[in-house]
Amino acid sequence: MANIISILVVLLFVFNGLLCDYFTIDVIGWWTLRTNLYAVIFGLSLFLAMLTHTKFSKFICTIGLGFATSDIIDRVFFNCNYFTWSDILMIILVISISYYKFYVRKNTAST
Repeated sequence: MANIISILVVLLFVFNGLLCDYFTIDVIGWWTLRTNLYAVIFGLSLFLAMLTHTKFSKFICTIGLGFATSDIIDRVFFNCNYFTWSDILMIILVISISYYKFYVRKNTAST
């Protein structure tokens, strides 16, 4: 259950803009749907915090947290709203660091 919810949270975060573009045609509807999706993401994240976590769900949640952080860094420092080289670099770094943290590093006492 935790694995499915963690994957759903990350997918909703990554693809919420595309979902808004697909389901709405006006600006007010787009922003309404986007804020509703963020509320669903937040609610699922809080529910996920109450569930027992597996190593895989922690890995996926760490990727989601990394994507959220890299989105903020991208908007503040690179000031872009389009997919560029910095996005590719951040995606590779986030997945690599998360994989290293949960599957490569031998000392997992802190996780």
